[in-house]
This record gives sequence, structure tokens and C-alpha cells, in this order.
Amino acid sequence: YSNTSYYATSDTYFLWPKYQKSEINYLLILSYLNSKIARFLFLAKNISIKRSKTKLENLLYIPNFNNFHSEKDISMLELIKFLTSFLIQSEILDSKEISNELSQLKYFSYENNNELKSNILNALKNSHKNFVKEIIDYLFFQIFSLDKFEVDSLIEKYYE
Repeated sequence: YSNTSYYATSDTYFLWPKYQKSEINYLLILSYLNSKIARFLFLAKNISIKRSKTKLENLLYIPNFNNFHSEKDISMLELIKFLTSFLIQSEILDSKEISNELSQLKYFSYENNNELKSNILNALKNSHKNFVKEIIDYLFFQIFSLDKFEVDSLIEKYYE
């Protein structure tokens, strides 16, 4: 994540789309590539970025987010996009504006999780970007039906 312009052409050419640009959700790809799941894949598959990107191209799975059809999954993806847009913004958001936008997201109509909503509001208002990243990871683990603690345990046991 960066709030300044940055593009590493030699490391990202493999992301050139096979689809129309309008069909690609770059916020979701950005959040996924910065997630604990992608970090785990880099570690588990021993992927490193060097001059030859074949390993990166063939071993780093990028999900097709268009394959998620349930309203709950779609609402989680919308929340991830909302949080990711916060991470790349350089200006400070108004807390009322944050609260209004967050309240309009469908996720909280499916998940009556006031604690999570409160945590998100506090993290966004106080610019706690690391906590926002943890929330995004939490949502990805839910979407992919993965156990965060099991992934954390594997990383700790084999890769740290």
C-alpha cells in the first residue's frame, strides 16, 4: 500500500489483464497481494521476485473475485475495497463521513457485528493502518473459509 505514486513495471507485468480493464477490481487485487494469505503463499511456495518471474507468475494464485456470488461474500468484498481505499488515501477523512459510508455498506446488514464496526471506525478515525490491514486479513480468511490461527501457526513454525 502506498499513498504516493509508485509502479514497478518489471515486477508487475504478469498482472496484465486477459479481461477488459473495467472487469478488474484493482482495489481487491491490491488488498489481496498485501494480505497475510498472499504472504503465506510467497513463503510456502518459496516465491521470490528476481529477473525471471516465472515462479511468481505460475505459483502466486490470484483469485477471480467475480466468482463470488453470495450477497454476504459480495458485501465482504465491498468492505475490503472500502478499507483498501482508506489505506491508499493521503488525506484525513472526516469521522462523520467515515461513519456514514461505513453504515451504508451491506456487510453490516448481514453481520450484526457492532464491535467490528466500532473497531473499524476507531481505526479509520485514528489512522491505525496496521489494524485496518488486520481487519482486511480477517475478512479474507472469512471469504476463503480459512483458519487464521492455523495459517499463523504454519508461518511461525516453518517460516520464521
